[in-house]
Amino acid sequence: MRYFILFGAMVFAFGPTHAQEINCAKRRMIAANTVLYCAEKDFEDADRELNFVWRSINKLTRAQKDYSFAILESQRAWIKFRDAQCNAQILYYEEYRKRDQQYVICRTRLTKARSLELKRFVEGG
Repeated sequence: MRYFILFGAMVFAFGPTHAQEINCAKRRMIAANTVLYCAEKDFEDADRELNFVWRSINKLTRAQKDYSFAILESQRAWIKFRDAQCNAQILYYEEYRKRDQQYVICRTRLTKARSLELKRFVEGG
């Protein structure tokens, strides 16, 4: 019974509020079970940046309907490619937790690359 109470106290102490205290900037100091949390935060940041760049492109191409449609189709195809590419890459990992981490890391890497690609488009280069 004592062990059950101790376990309950540990779960309570490290419950949902613990996630708010994680400092992903200090990557060498985070526990292994928080790597996925930090990877997801990185993806959210990369996705937010991509959406910002995407809104800039929409403003530039709004007047040219054919071009606007073409770039939209390109983006939709890229999203399918990104997800399929990352799904293929994670098959290498046997451990499911590692697969989850690598999937998010892959999506982050490709999303950042797409943002750079679209920024060059916006800048006319």
